[in-house]
Amino acid sequence: IQGFNVHTARKNMGKRLAIEAPIEADVVTGVPDSSISAAIGYAEATGIPYEMGLIKNKYVGRTFIQPSQSLREQGVKMKLSPVRGVV
Repeated sequence: IQGFNVHTARKNMGKRLAIEAPIEADVVTGVPDSSISAAIGYAEATGIPYEMGLIKNKYVGRTFIQPSQSLREQGVKMKLSPVRGVV
């Protein structure tokens, strides 16, 4: 993306978001996998600690292409698990 690898570009976007949308928080976490780099950038820019708050089940396929909303919601519940003590 404009001469940067995707991880670096997403991390830079997270840093920019920290400037444009600052918040008070105890922890920063990303939704696996795409937003993790941006979350790390946000955490670095704000000084808020980054933690893995969600774990992705690699064996669940793409959930957004399911034919109904109920199947999409069921798929997301199977796909992402909260890390207790972080979330």
